[in-house]
Parts: sequence; structure tokens; C-alpha cells
Amino acid sequence: MTATWLDQSPARAAHVAIGPGMLRGAALVYPVKNTSTGARYELGPREHFVLERLDGIRTLDAIGVDYAAAFDKRLGETAWLQLLSLFGSRGLLSGGEAAEPAAAAKRVKRESKKGFPAGDIVMFDPEPVIGFLLRVLRPVLTRRVAIPVVLALIAVEAVILAHVGELARESWHFAKQPSLIPMVFSLYGVSLLIHELGHGVIGERFGGRATEVGLRYRLPALGFYCTVEDMPLFRSRWRRVATAAAGVAADVAFQVPFYVLWAALPAGDATRTAIAMLLMYKTAGILFNLLPLPPLDGYLMLSHALNISRLAVSSGVYISQLVHRNPAARRYPRRAVVAYLCYPLIAAGFVLPAVSGVCWYLLSAFPSPYGWLVIGALVLLNVAPPLVKRLRGKRPAQVTEAPSPVETPEPVATEPLPLPARLSTSLSTREKVRMDAITDSATAAIVVQHVRKTYGAVSACRDVSLSVAEGELFGVLGPNGAGKTTLIEILEGLRRPDSGTVSVLGAEPWQRDSRVLLRIGVQTQASAFFTRLTALEHLETVAALYGAPRRAAREAIERFGLTASAGTRVERLSGGQRQRLGIAAALVHDPDLVFLDEPTAALDPRARLDLWDLMREIRDRGKTIVYTTHQLDEAEALCDRVAIMSGGRVVAVGDPLELVDSLDQPVRVFVPCERISVGAARGLPGVEEARTEGASTVIATRAPGLVLSAVTEIAGVQGIRTRTASLEDVYLALTGKDFAA
Repeated sequence: MTATWLDQSPARAAHVAIGPGMLRGAALVYPVKNTSTGARYELGPREHFVLERLDGIRTLDAIGVDYAAAFDKRLGETAWLQLLSLFGSRGLLSGGEAAEPAAAAKRVKRESKKGFPAGDIVMFDPEPVIGFLLRVLRPVLTRRVAIPVVLALIAVEAVILAHVGELARESWHFAKQPSLIPMVFSLYGVSLLIHELGHGVIGERFGGRATEVGLRYRLPALGFYCTVEDMPLFRSRWRRVATAAAGVAADVAFQVPFYVLWAALPAGDATRTAIAMLLMYKTAGILFNLLPLPPLDGYLMLSHALNISRLAVSSGVYISQLVHRNPAARRYPRRAVVAYLCYPLIAAGFVLPAVSGVCWYLLSAFPSPYGWLVIGALVLLNVAPPLVKRLRGKRPAQVTEAPSPVETPEPVATEPLPLPARLSTSLSTREKVRMDAITDSATAAIVVQHVRKTYGAVSACRDVSLSVAEGELFGVLGPNGAGKTTLIEILEGLRRPDSGTVSVLGAEPWQRDSRVLLRIGVQTQASAFFTRLTALEHLETVAALYGAPRRAAREAIERFGLTASAGTRVERLSGGQRQRLGIAAALVHDPDLVFLDEPTAALDPRARLDLWDLMREIRDRGKTIVYTTHQLDEAEALCDRVAIMSGGRVVAVGDPLELVDSLDQPVRVFVPCERISVGAARGLPGVEEARTEGASTVIATRAPGLVLSAVTEIAGVQGIRTRTASLEDVYLALTGKDFAA
């Protein structure tokens, strides 16, 4: 890259907010928000390194030197062009393109999600209430005042806990005063609302945004929630901890006047008995909220204190990989390993005393043997369903981490940021799996050796050999007739090869071993559905065939945006809805290996991006994905490796960006014809070729910095575009024909 280009000092846009890195799985993830549009992105460490240093003062050359020192790799010309163009298109650079900002000024009310047995009911926008509370409480919300107040609240709760035995004994007589029951439960409901407003007040105090308050029910439990946006952007982890702890602090503050009144009233007074019951309920609620279980406040406090996102899920995934000796477990940093192994022990250390306390209270409140009967009923309700499923040969329902009302708000305009793989690994930061590293079939999910398949005189597969590693997202590319569908059908066990060997999850797929088939999910281009069934009934049937829990069907319906169509018969679904239903059916039983054939065909852009995120999530959990696609930009953004097929042969296998780099093709610069002629372009230094394509003068160069500097002096910057080599160019170079042919 030329000195002129490297001497530039682009600046990050003023409306871009960058949060600190949080550990998720094995990698650090940095949240980024375009506050002008509300769009949110996530960056890996390398992309964050560059964006954070684009301050308008440091030159690209200086940032490149720092980058090479930090990551032991220099940024090339193409990488700089791709990265800066991408940042600019997302509105992250000063003067870059930005989406229409008008929409960001409006608060869009999220629709209530009513269902049975779970749902959310949006109640109101808390901004006016929280704004008023902030004005009233601002003198208290300073470090000098807040710390003594918090210590005083801890002391108050300690005093209440010291009297918990007396409170418990008095609360047992509460049933004798039925007229006070409505008052107590009304006050308890008010306290729950105050709890959530506490999160909102502290969140907005630190720069967050409370967007809604609502009622969340997971029958038989229900409670209020408050959505606080932008918590991940808080620079200090302790601000995030304070926001998560604000609800518990509000609970203790709510108890103070009632405890004083309880202490002042004489024993035996009916009002004192009612207050004792209220204090017992609130104390139990506080202790329950402090448990480190998702999505409780204690869990969020622990997660933010450790600076780890999705602690419970990441811990479960790591332990599962460790137990199954998945190679991905070796990629976790030491800090992550310690946290993920210790979390179950910490959770158990809190949960067991809590369960013991509940048992003590029930045995004290109910005469024998009724206390034991209540405990037995509670245990049965929690243990019986998964036990019955296991005895019937079904897997227990998978426990997933529920979205936190504080940490995970409903997104306004979230979309993935497909950054160039040459700058880093994918956004999940999973290490790329190189073909030459797969030498042991024990570490490969798929091994294909010298496979041939013919149909009469047509050779669909000609001596195909390749390997796919466990936990890899592997793309099979090629035009119609290249042989990729036949290869996938052989891997799925739908066709038998004429010769060669195939191993899928350690077994030969043509044997149709049911133990292997249960670990595989398949989505085909022409997915077959059970006719006369609704979308939900179809998924419930598929889940039952695989031995998956029935709830997995409804979770898949929600995950793929089919909730509104759950009761529609499959033959009446639109093409895009049928495509999403086919993908949901392939994933409903949580397979270890997934085959997806053109999964994004017929999907709208939003659904396509959502599926990208889902594929990354599945891969990050150690699952293997093999998919075919005509969307080469998609394969370049998603795949760890790709195999390009032509005429039944695999003509190339490798990392998409490494395949592109191997071409050594020039960068093409597109300038409006009215700004510069072909003759003038050919006279610029560094230009290899210039020609007219439509309304643009296209300049080919291997010195893009030099050429862009010269072009902008003549034609300005408006309307100028650059294009680097892509997988389509790789295919054209390898086969001599266009990919779409």
C-alpha cells in the first residue's frame, strides 16, 4: 500500500458506541452500536482493535504497525479496503454511509407475546416514571452517598434475617386473617414493580435506556420485567453489576418502613401478622433473586462481575465438549476454563441451602405429614417429566438460558456484521480448521475417499475425496450439475456410491444405522411435509419421530419466526414459510451433524441474516454443518472451509479467503463515467487496465491506494466503489466458466 494511502487518518463516527469485551464461549466479543440508527453489531478482538483506533489522529500506517505487534500479522491492501468499506457501509466511520436516522428517534413499542403457558404482556413505556425518579433520587445516586446507603440496606436485611424465625412463626397464623390477604398480595405486587423500576433507574443513571415494563408469565410463575438497553456498552463491569443488583436494593428499601411498623406493633396484632407475611415473602424473594441461576439478578451480577456473557450456556457447552472429548474444548482460555468449571459448583452451593430453607419452612408451616406431602409434590413436578421421558427413551428437554429482562432487550435493528475472515476468525472467533490438520478420522465428522457415482453415461461424482472436521461449518459450492447434490445425498445415506468409502460420524451412512440417523438433521431443497397438518403439528410429529421433547417443536416455531403461522396447514404456507419450516424440522432434535441444501433460498433478507446467526450459534456449540449454496458471498462470510465442485470433481478445498488470496487478482475501482474517461484513467500511475462497464469506468490495479488517491483528486469521492476478488472469481479461474452457468 502506498505512503499516500497509509498516511490517511479516517475517524470513527461520533454516534458509534463501543462496549468492553465480554467472554462468550472461548472468545471475546465486543458490542458496537450505531446510536443514530439503533443498529447493533458484535466484533471480534481484531476488528475491535482497528475500529477503536480510528480516531482521526492515528494514521492507517500507525494502526497497521500496532496491529502487527498485537496479532503478529500485517493488514494487506485488500484487507484494509474491505474493512474500511464495511465500516463505512454500516455508518461506523465519519462521512460513511448511514441508514436513515429518523427511525432511531422514535420508541417502537414491542408487541405483546401472549401464549400458553408462557408469554410477555407489554404494559407501558417507563421513561416518564424513571425520568421523574431520576430527578428525585439524583442526590442519592452518587458514589459518596450510594455506598453508605447500600451498606445500610445490607445491615437492615441482616436484621430482618435475624428475626426470620419470629416472622415465620407469626406468618403461619396469617390464614386466620383472610380479610388482609388482598392487601398483602397487592403490596407484594407493587414491590415487584418497584424492583423492576430499580433496574431501570440505575440503568439510565449509567447511560442505558429503559424501554418497556411488562408482565412476564411462565405458568404457574409470573412477575414484572423491565427492559434496559445498552447495558453491554457500559464501560465498567461494576456499573453493569450495580444495574443488575438495583432490583434487590429496591426490595430491601421497600422492606424498611414495614419492618419498622412490624417492630412497633404489639404481638398478636392482626396488622403485625399481615406485615410478617409480607416481610417473609419479600425476604424469600430477595434470597431467591440472589441465586446464580438464569435469568435471576444473582446470575446477572455474577456474569457481569466475571465479565462473561451467557455464563450458564457457555459453561454447559464447555463441560459437554469436555465430556465428549471434543477438540474444541482445548481452545478455551484458562480464565474461561476455571469459570465454566466453577460455575456449577457455585450454583450448587447457593441452590442447596435455598432448597433446605424452603423445606424447613414447609415442614414448620404444615403439620406432619402434610409438609412432607407438599415437598414431595414439588419434587415430583420437577423430576417426573424428564424422568418419564428418559425411561421412554426420550431425551430430557434441553435447558436453555432464558433472555434476561435487563441484559437482553428486544433488538431495534440488529444485524450480523460479516467481517472479512482474513482479519480474524469468524465473529464467534472459533479457530479456522485447516484441511491439512485433519489427518485422523477420529477428529473428523465426515471422511470421503475416492467416491464415484454414475447415472448411466453421466458421472455425477468422479473420485471425490474430502474431510469435514467436527464443529466445522463446511460449504459445498458449484453450479447445477456439478455433483454437489449427489455428494450430499451419499453423505446422508440416501444414495449408495458405486465405489470409494464414506464415513459419517464414524459409521457408513448407507447402512442406515438408526443410532447415526438420530444424530443427523437434513433439509432438502424440496422438503416433504405431512399434509393436512399445521406447521406446529408437523414439527411435533418430526420431534416425536426423533425422540425429542414436544416443547422442542414450539421452540423451533418461535426461533424461525413461524409463531403467527403455527396453526396454518403446511400446504397453505408461502414458499418462504415452507423453507423456514423445512430448516426447523432439520434442527428440531438438536442433531450433531446438519445437512442444509440451499437453506437461504426463498428467505427474505431479514430471515437470511437470522439464519446466518443461527448457523454460527450451532457451529459454536460444537455441531457440524455441511451446506450447499449458490450464494458465494454467503459462503465467504460463513464457512470455515469450502469445497468447489465442477463436473463431478472437487477442484478446490480450503479457507474461502485463502482461496481468494491465491488468485492475486487486481482490485477494481468503479468511477462514474462522467467523472473520468477511460483515456484519463489509463494515464494514472498504477493502472493496469481501464474500460467502460455500463455507467462506470472500471480501473484494474494492484496499487489501489495510489490509484484511489489520484482518482479522488480528479473525480472526488462521491460514487466511487471498489471490488476485490471473491469466490466467484476463484470459481471462474478454476473452471473457466461463470458460476451461474
